[in-house]
Amino acid sequence: MQDSCPYEPCSGARCTAGHYLTGCGGHDKGICKACTQHVAGHYFSSHGFLNDSCPTTACDATRCAVGQYLRNCGGRMAPANAGVCFPCSPPPENYYLVSNGGTVNHCNASRCYDLPECPLGMYRKGCGGKGNATGTGYCAPCTNIAPGSHYFTGVGNFSGSCPQQSCDSLPNCQTGHFRVSCGSPSNPSSQGSCSATCPAPHPGYYLFEGCLEKPCGECGSAQYRANCGRDSQDHFSSGVCQNCATPPAGKFFNLFMNTGCTPQDCASVKCGFGQYRTGCGGTSVGTCAQCTAPPPGFYISGAGELNASSCPIASCDELTPCAAGQYRKDCGIPSAPQSPGRCVTCVPPP
Repeated sequence: MQDSCPYEPCSGARCTAGHYLTGCGGHDKGICKACTQHVAGHYFSSHGFLNDSCPTTACDATRCAVGQYLRNCGGRMAPANAGVCFPCSPPPENYYLVSNGGTVNHCNASRCYDLPECPLGMYRKGCGGKGNATGTGYCAPCTNIAPGSHYFTGVGNFSGSCPQQSCDSLPNCQTGHFRVSCGSPSNPSSQGSCSATCPAPHPGYYLFEGCLEKPCGECGSAQYRANCGRDSQDHFSSGVCQNCATPPAGKFFNLFMNTGCTPQDCASVKCGFGQYRTGCGGTSVGTCAQCTAPPPGFYISGAGELNASSCPIASCDELTPCAAGQYRKDCGIPSAPQSPGRCVTCVPPP
């Protein structure tokens, strides 16, 4: 026997960041205790070995993007936490954030009004506020105009409504000339010019009252508008509604949804269990008819295909067997051909 008991050195390395080892020696391995030397704006980045002197690192808010601030870095609540970047509170309407907030929830904001003005007939959309706190938005066309009768005279600031003026308020053209392209769909800010002839209207428009433009009207389902505006030799023609060509087999025009000449698949309109769709085509969705009865020992297991009078069937023998002393009754009977029947108790022998 020798006085040579094994031992280990006291090492604070087994303590986590923000802790140091105390009470280690003799027969006691010690405990990790929280460091107390907190430094404002810093967090504990390692352990303190055997002393209450954990190394610290300054909280770095520069890693947070514009519109964010550093949260929960150091301090008594999170002494060993480097913190996380968290969104600043959104700015007021028509303001956007231009900096991060450092370590506080206060990002600097600038006015959307100070951004470059949008071109005539446009407005700034989506700048700042709750929906896009750091965004400057973009210039979008104003929408409050009747093409061909008015033209835009200014910008819309932050609404889709730009100031406008009637084309009729412009000076009259000389005799035999017309004002063309005033407030045209392609350039709603244009006052147009005087011309002896009207230019062709834009697609989907026809001319009226000189050289003003009106949109070609919509037609009903299974119809299209023909010979309207630039599709006609007469650009003043509003066109006529004509019937679409008969749809191919398996498709129909849905009169309850104005889809023009785009037909709908008959197969997309489902029938109930044990039924199939017949008579679908043209402008008719058809009707659901009862499938033919299955042969004895079978039952209908689903809906039929388009114009197929027979539905898919399954064998009664392939159903889950009934328990001992029972038998399957009424499977695929004429009054309920889609029924798999039910298990009933056998009549006991005399």
